[in-house]
Amino acid sequence: MKIEKEKILVNITFRSVSGKSLHDSQRKLTKEELSDYIASEETRSLAIEALENMGFEVTDAISEFGASITGTKEKIENVFGDIDKLVVPKSLSQWIDKAIIPSPGEFLE
Repeated sequence: MKIEKEKILVNITFRSVSGKSLHDSQRKLTKEELSDYIASEETRSLAIEALENMGFEVTDAISEFGASITGTKEKIENVFGDIDKLVVPKSLSQWIDKAIIPSPGEFLE
């Protein structure tokens, strides 16, 4: 039986049409302002295609703003660098604004 290496979840934010980054906003955004942060369909498709070609699995969590991917620690570090401070490589930066590993959730009993 083949044992698969543990996968890590990474949230990516697509580059918006306006060039604005969701990560730069220091306040809550209004519903009307959110449209400034939407990525084009082409950007989303090209980013997802590139990530899949690199060996990442894209989850069903895809929106106009970003997506979630999974990969082994080795794969993530090979593409994004240090697991504690991911950096979007130049090969993906035209489509992806930022990549982060989300904090684990807390379960209350």
